[in-house]
Amino acid sequence: MGQLIKAPPIVLVVEDEALVNWEIADALIADGFGVLQAYTGEQALALLEKRSDVRVVFSDINLPGKIDGIALAAEIERRWPTVELLMTSAERWPDADRIPAISQYGRFVPKPYPVGAVTRRIHDIVSERAA
Repeated sequence: MGQLIKAPPIVLVVEDEALVNWEIADALIADGFGVLQAYTGEQALALLEKRSDVRVVFSDINLPGKIDGIALAAEIERRWPTVELLMTSAERWPDADRIPAISQYGRFVPKPYPVGAVTRRIHDIVSERAA
């Protein structure tokens, strides 16, 4: 009999700076995560609508287009409440009133950050969820 292979947790990385997006994605893959990538809030929502296996969204707050990271996080909390959020920005901290889960759990990593800090936080989030 074959063993069941457990699928890796899927992380959606939402970052408009391509090199930063790729760097985070590569580090997460190296740490055993499955990764989806988006460069705008609109792309992120389209992926979430198609995929039911996303466990964590790591998103910049400042995104191009009509849906910034704050709006994206609010939509995720409303439509996919089981998806965990981790936000980042070089410019502003998330508004506690607009994204309660971020403030409640301290799920914000200020830029610039070491990539390892992000992957550790995502490991912690997935572990908390599994417990």
